[in-house]
Amino acid sequence: MKYTQLAVLVSAAMFLSSANAAGSQDNLAEITQSGDDNQAAVAQTANSTVNLANLIQTGSANQATVLQTDSSLSAAQTVQTGDANQLSVTQQGEDQNAQITQTSDLSQLLLNQQGEANSALVVQLGLTQSASITQEDASNQADVNQSGLGNQLLLTQSGSSLDKGNEANISQSGENDLAVITQAGELNVAIIDQDSGSFGNSISINQSGERNFAAAGTRLGDGSSVEITQQGNDNVIMGGGNTPSNYGGLVGAGTKGSNNQLKIEQNGQGNRLYADAAQDQSKVDISQQGDFNLASVESWLGAENDISLVQTGEFQLADVYVEGGVNNQVSVLQYDANNVASVHVLGSNNSATIIQAN
Repeated sequence: MKYTQLAVLVSAAMFLSSANAAGSQDNLAEITQSGDDNQAAVAQTANSTVNLANLIQTGSANQATVLQTDSSLSAAQTVQTGDANQLSVTQQGEDQNAQITQTSDLSQLLLNQQGEANSALVVQLGLTQSASITQEDASNQADVNQSGLGNQLLLTQSGSSLDKGNEANISQSGENDLAVITQAGELNVAIIDQDSGSFGNSISINQSGERNFAAAGTRLGDGSSVEITQQGNDNVIMGGGNTPSNYGGLVGAGTKGSNNQLKIEQNGQGNRLYADAAQDQSKVDISQQGDFNLASVESWLGAENDISLVQTGEFQLADVYVEGGVNNQVSVLQYDANNVASVHVLGSNNSATIIQAN
């Protein structure tokens, strides 16, 4: 059964009517397609409010476009089931919501929300998926769950101000996943969790502004990397969200597995971080620049782990804990005055170096 032609005609009519209407509200657009090579387009624009777009596609090679602009309190709900699906959703306005589910192979998503208090819930289940989500302005939230092989995510949130921070929660399971989050402004939250079935993955979080929060973890995979950069004051990389610690509780930035890399850079004052690298041949590289910063680092399981910590400024505090394994190395460098370093090493053939200078 195939509804392609009818759906296109209906969506085109809705596009023309919505484009010519002013001050419209309480509109409902529903498209249901079943079959192969379907296409659909929905547009709700022109100073509209409380609009709803429902789109269901079942089959292969489906394409869907939902456009809601110059509106508020609108919602878009789309479900795609099949192979090679593509979806593009654009919402411009305030208090808009998008819920998207793709259950297929080779699915792609491009979501662009502009305005305040918008939210996006994205679920992608299958192989070789890709998601690019852009939310601009304040108080926006994106929740993304990707499960399968070769998933990728590129998410950008910007423009948040005091008490109006953006939030991104990412969960990935698969191989060679790529998660990149860039946030600009204040009080932003970025949480990335890659579960035990993931390996060879890359996490990158870049936050600029003050009082931002980041948490990222790879649970059991090998050959993964985590890189977090925060620029500003009072930023935190600590336990929170769904990022699990290898020792119980929650950890700000952590890797568990062999040959993983963890790199953290904080520039500003009053920043705090916690990092944990477990298993064999993992590396931790931490740099803090500014005053009154706190760094706590663990490498509690495995052998031949390498920890390097550099703090530049005054009144810095470094706490490093290593337990178990052999041939572990710890290096702590603190420059300037009134700094404190504490290193605990338990095991055999471990090496610890501390340099403090004025």
